[in-house]
Amino acid sequence: MLEDARKNLQGEHASNLGCALAGDLASEYGCPAYIVDPVSTDEMEPLARYSGHPSIERKSLSHALNIHAAARHAARDLGLDHERSSFVVAHLGGGISLPL
Repeated sequence: MLEDARKNLQGEHASNLGCALAGDLASEYGCPAYIVDPVSTDEMEPLARYSGHPSIERKSLSHALNIHAAARHAARDLGLDHERSSFVVAHLGGGISLPL
């Protein structure tokens, strides 16, 4: 994880510092470190990876956890059951995700 973050494999982003900071703290205090709620996560189903060409696999890079949090927040504000609701959520920040 540290090497991937240092190389900016998923792009240059301030969140890449999180695992380095956690690693430094763990090393200094002799304890484990955990990283949660990453900026991006891969939630694609296997079928969604097909691109139409056998040697090209679609990659996932979206703000899925932020999108889930926004949907839960909207459901709570609207008095709806999140598990039984459908939302269209767009993440518009330093990056853009519009999962469909």
